[in-house]
Amino acid sequence: MLDYLRGRLAGADETSVTVDVNGIGIRVRVADPESYTGLAGREIRIYTAIDVQPRRWTVYGFRNPDERRDFTALWRIPGIGPGTAMKLLPHADKIRSEGAGGIPDLPGIGPSKRSRLLKWLKAEDHATGENAVRELAAALVALGIPPNEARARAARTTAGHPGASLEKLVRLAVRRKAA
Repeated sequence: MLDYLRGRLAGADETSVTVDVNGIGIRVRVADPESYTGLAGREIRIYTAIDVQPRRWTVYGFRNPDERRDFTALWRIPGIGPGTAMKLLPHADKIRSEGAGGIPDLPGIGPSKRSRLLKWLKAEDHATGENAVRELAAALVALGIPPNEARARAARTTAGHPGASLEKLVRLAVRRKAA
């Protein structure tokens, strides 16, 4: 897996940016290429995901690992390709928080894709809460916190910060005891 690219921003167009990585210009599709215009000529880091097709490879770029995680979660929904996932990416938080009302009216997102998104949101709400508590509790136990206390802290922390990354949850749960 290509985790990230680090290089000089060579340019941007309406759908992508080009990163010069040691003399090789790599075109990277991004959700908001305009946000990169002021960075031309500067060194940047873009986290990546790649779509490999028989006749082309497409590199998708993200400002941070959380944005990439949202993209790959959207891309995993049956019937949602990487292009649609990229269109939806700027709206991922709103879609999670508002459900059907957060799905924007975008070309290529009709009733069928809306239905798939809603099914995914319902399944994710149930699975994410349980998985997050389990993963956070395991991380806290690995840090030396007794299992019962780790489970209790994990449940409290994940309930108060739905959708947060595991790294952020660990920091919050550890601080909670220190406070």
